[in-house]
Amino acid sequence: MKKPVPLSHVQRKAKQLKKENPDLKHHQALDEAAKSFGNTNFKNYKNESEAYDKWLRAALERGRDAAMEEQSQKLAAKFTLVNPVFEGFKVPIQELINTFKNKKHTDEEVQSVCEKAFSLKEYLELYFLIDSLGNDDWDLVTDTPYHIPHKAKLKNLKFKYGKDEFDEPTNEEVLYVEGEYEIECKIMFEHTQEDIDARKDGFFDDRFLTGYFELTIDKNKEITVINNDGSVDF
Repeated sequence: MKKPVPLSHVQRKAKQLKKENPDLKHHQALDEAAKSFGNTNFKNYKNESEAYDKWLRAALERGRDAAMEEQSQKLAAKFTLVNPVFEGFKVPIQELINTFKNKKHTDEEVQSVCEKAFSLKEYLELYFLIDSLGNDDWDLVTDTPYHIPHKAKLKNLKFKYGKDEFDEPTNEEVLYVEGEYEIECKIMFEHTQEDIDARKDGFFDDRFLTGYFELTIDKNKEITVINNDGSVDF
């Protein structure tokens, strides 16, 4: 099915025609503009645009399974690209834990030291990006199968140090982290501004997976998520 020009193009052409011929009424200018793009009149243009939009929605629905398969392939490809960066990331977790272990620190001091360790926040942001790329059972795959995680941001981070209450056999001392995350996800299809103009439902807009988390990090940089409560923001 032929894709109609964006409405903005027709309106711009109508404005130009009215400027050239001030006696032309608004509806006449729209009709003439629509004709210049191959329609019989503006009503015909609107009907064809609506028909195309319905066809596109149906085609997207039919292709949903194929899109989810393509998404899985792109997720895997990006995971393969980003994971080595995460694995090789230099972050002084062991040094931090030894510092806290060798000398008693208040919660305020732990918070201050961790906030100054900038690489720690970067490391955790990479972890959330990696986790979203490699997790098949998350909201974005179900709700928006046309988007790919692009970047993770963390905020309102709180750090504490103490024994791992969730691993009673060892009671190993770990770093506790809690806070909020935002994973920015972008449409996986190549598209133009005309494509965006043709869709008024925000199909091409970024999606954001947001939520609250709690986790622990041990001296070996092993991250254990205790709580993860997230949702997709459209």
